[in-house]
Amino acid sequence: MDLTLVKYNTKHLNNKEKINFSREIFGYEDKSNNGQYTYKRKGKLSDYIYDKIGKSVFFIQTKDENKVIKELHKYKIPIHLIKLILKK
Repeated sequence: MDLTLVKYNTKHLNNKEKINFSREIFGYEDKSNNGQYTYKRKGKLSDYIYDKIGKSVFFIQTKDENKVIKELHKYKIPIHLIKLILKK
């Protein structure tokens, strides 16, 4: 399996934009009735992200790279991609 490491930077966004970006891309947990019910809301990239390893770094499969890049460019987020080839 080939993986791509995606590193992004959100310094140019204000706090509200950062939260909206994070929720839209990665999803979030929604709680209601004083925390009695918890709902997991999926983000646009929830199905493509292989593993999130830090605040602004995550792995994706290389085959999904174009979809992820397109979503991040909508927010004008600068990204760095590092391709990893895993051998068995």
